Amino acid sequence: MMNKWYDSIRKAVTQTPCLYVGASAGIIVAGSTIETACWKQHDDPRVVPGRESYNDWNGVRGLGLVGKYAFFPHMNDEWECLLADKRSKVEELCCLRDDQVCHVDGESQTITIL
Repeated sequence: MMNKWYDSIRKAVTQTPCLYVGASAGIIVAGSTIETACWKQHDDPRVVPGRESYNDWNGVRGLGLVGKYAFFPHMNDEWECLLADKRSKVEELCCLRDDQVCHVDGESQTITIL
């Protein structure tokens, strides 16, 4: 069951002209799933009650602002082997390095990496 904030945020950014800016966790939440936040196993998964392990985050839905895309920020060469294993968990994966920006055209649902 989603919290009330989920529907409120999704409605605000999809039904009215607006600009959504997300960095790090903010871009992950915008994607189809937020499980990518646990792939590196850097953060404590227990910050949310009921999600005690990294596996508890598998399949947790994001806002889905860009259709099927999930986001993996802070990409660098260190994570290539990890992604080889994880890519099959999401339909579309957008990996962003710290010097990149993802621009999304809301109407066409197209992504441009700048």
